[in-house]
Amino acid sequence: MSTAEQAPRPSLRSFRRRQPDEAPFACLTAYDALTAGHLAAAGIPLLLVGDSLAQVALGYPDTTHVPLDIMVALTAAVRRGAPGVFVMADLPFLAALTEEDALRAAARFVTEGGADAVKIEMDASRTGWIKTMADAGIATVPHLGCRPQHVKRAGGYRVAGKTAADRQLLAETAKNMEDAGAVMLLLEAATPEAAQAIRENTTLPLIGCGAGPDCDGQIVVTADLLGLTPKQPSFAPPHGRWGFATGDHGPNLDSNRGRPTGGRGVPDQRRWTLTVRGTLRVRPAYLTLGITGLVLWLGPDFAAKVEYARTKARVEALRDGPADTPLKMASDAGVLLTQQVSPSVVHITSIVEAPFVDGRGRTGMREEISNGSGWVWDEDGHIVTNEHVIRGAKSIEVQLETGDIRRATVQGADPATDIAVLALNGSRLLPAERAAEAPPAGTTIFAFGSPLELKFSVSSGIVSGLGRTAGIRSGSTPMFEDFLQIDAPINPGNSGGPVTDTLGRVVGMSTAVADQDTGPGVGLAIPIELIDRVVPDLIAYGRTAHAMLGVQFPRQVRADQAAFLEQVGLDRPAAPLQSVIPGGPADRAGIRAGDLILSIDGRVTQNGSEVKGRLGSAKPGETITVEIFRPRTQETLLVEVVLGDARGLTIRR
Repeated sequence: MSTAEQAPRPSLRSFRRRQPDEAPFACLTAYDALTAGHLAAAGIPLLLVGDSLAQVALGYPDTTHVPLDIMVALTAAVRRGAPGVFVMADLPFLAALTEEDALRAAARFVTEGGADAVKIEMDASRTGWIKTMADAGIATVPHLGCRPQHVKRAGGYRVAGKTAADRQLLAETAKNMEDAGAVMLLLEAATPEAAQAIRENTTLPLIGCGAGPDCDGQIVVTADLLGLTPKQPSFAPPHGRWGFATGDHGPNLDSNRGRPTGGRGVPDQRRWTLTVRGTLRVRPAYLTLGITGLVLWLGPDFAAKVEYARTKARVEALRDGPADTPLKMASDAGVLLTQQVSPSVVHITSIVEAPFVDGRGRTGMREEISNGSGWVWDEDGHIVTNEHVIRGAKSIEVQLETGDIRRATVQGADPATDIAVLALNGSRLLPAERAAEAPPAGTTIFAFGSPLELKFSVSSGIVSGLGRTAGIRSGSTPMFEDFLQIDAPINPGNSGGPVTDTLGRVVGMSTAVADQDTGPGVGLAIPIELIDRVVPDLIAYGRTAHAMLGVQFPRQVRADQAAFLEQVGLDRPAAPLQSVIPGGPADRAGIRAGDLILSIDGRVTQNGSEVKGRLGSAKPGETITVEIFRPRTQETLLVEVVLGDARGLTIRR
């Protein structure tokens, strides 16, 4: 049994503050059992399984890439190789993103890796983490000064403690960490004055890494000590070099002061001797054997294992990260909105008489079931839906979200706008909240309804456009088309369902799918402005009056529309007038046949359908501003028009 195995493991009390005449204790890094055993046999009392592993063993450019799983596994290997030394493990960068992550990772080092203490790179903002770990029984060693895991944010490696203010801050931070429960301190790349300030302000053992000769312990990366790394730190001249062919050997290292001695060369090129409270004799063959053993232990797919461990650490960090991510908050908002709106949505079932043709070519009428959606308008039992959902209905049933089914009657319907109002018996209705106007294109919306009889469904999308026309006719009656175009999925059964914004306010009502025979189609919704104008009339009178401008447009848009506009002197869209009804509102306002309508109340119009759509939300007797272009005089005019009443377009049911 070796001396290291027979001697008791050093305790924290072993690393007390040294007296001026005492030599500092030595610390070296180890990442495998074989190297750890040799270092223990040489009398090294403290071994660090450092995140320098990322650069030394894994070939990464810095220390931020080392996976937690690999660190824990190699800490356990070092513990097995050197059971009689004090083992300190480095908490890797990805494992210390939050306090909870750091505590969980530190616990793994202690329970799975057998570490005696965990080193953490931190500043004053993370002092509370130390108390949390101390309360959990984990010995913590704060890493102060230059912190390699954070050099990217700091802009590179910088020497700490150059100014009196910096030294005072380091000393105060160290004291606060001692009060929080730290067991040791490690100071890297700092001035000797900074180390002295910390020693004067605390009672904890201070390990130096390029922090001057007066620390209680000195730590060096073993690969640096042996001259294996291409770039040597200035504070740790190599004791030997791997390049035997050139015979180039660096100076010996006096670990008692962390400074090079005057001696040069190594008498026996096959053997390096490092004096650190004992004699460590490391033959190149042993070191080669150790590295080979590490590679064999890790396996031939080592790179894949490392990448897997990194990916696993990243995924676990994201899984255990903050619950209130933007994506989660958006999802939760959608859930809350659905819970807010759904009680105001209804499913409508109608029994209608529809024509049919049998197998012998005979025609007739038969009863069919029609399904659609609707929404609660007020507490008085009025339900808003599409006129085509209840057209020709012999009986109508309305199902609430609670499952309650009630019979309904038609209060009023308007084929020209495809809007209808039903009346229910009973109470306990929750009206939907309505927006004042339709939202702009790009707004997120939610479509509620019963697509394909899947009752009380919700889908989401955006408003893709405003003022859309699609040439839809309700029976023989032309529609007032001024639709919202939405990309939320619309299917049979959605008709009459509310479309809401992200606040749960109704901004429109699903009504149709354009071009549904040639593909998925484009969803169309009646804007809330038109609904707000028509529904009160249907409730009060069973019908509504529509505004009339008193003009007629060509049946089809000219194929050479662009050339025509250029010919008449226009460089913008316009709706050409074919004729003006004598004595009508437009005629009385001075609009003439051949004029081109550019906009109505500031909204651009490109054809007659858009002009008619704009009039859908207006009432007879209202005054609108029509912008026209008169080709004969090349004038652009603003004309005030008092709208007339287009009678006979609706009937009471």
